[in-house]
Parts: sequence; structure tokens; C-alpha cells
Amino acid sequence: MPGKDKREGGEEEKCGIVGCEEKAYKSLSSTYFPLLQQLGLQFKAVGKRVKLCRKHYREVRKIRRKVRQLF
Repeated sequence: MPGKDKREGGEEEKCGIVGCEEKAYKSLSSTYFPLLQQLGLQFKAVGKRVKLCRKHYREVRKIRRKVRQLF
């Protein structure tokens, strides 16, 4: 099931952005960290991937789409 961490007894995972307690929707690799920082988002923990809620994922997706159109 999406958003559940099987290693921690099935507890739902939260968004990896400071101040957000929404359920994790998708995750992004560390290659997108500079893009997230440009949006002014701070991470709770730094690793290989960051989990994002639906709201934050949509923000990132919009920016990624604009960047792709420039090139």
C-alpha cells in the first residue's frame, strides 16, 4: 500500500517537508533536492529520497514541467 512503511509495523509515512504532517504520496530522488530548496522547502531528514505529500508533489511537478519546457 502506498504511504505505508512495512518495516515500522505498517505506520503511515508522513511528508518529508518541515511543518507538513500530511500522508506521503510519492517520493523524489536526491537529484531534485536543489529544485526543492529553490522552492523554499526544508527537509526533515536528508537521505537518498524524500517523501512528499500530494500538495508538495504537485508544486514540484509544476516547476519540473516549466523547466523542461525551457530546454
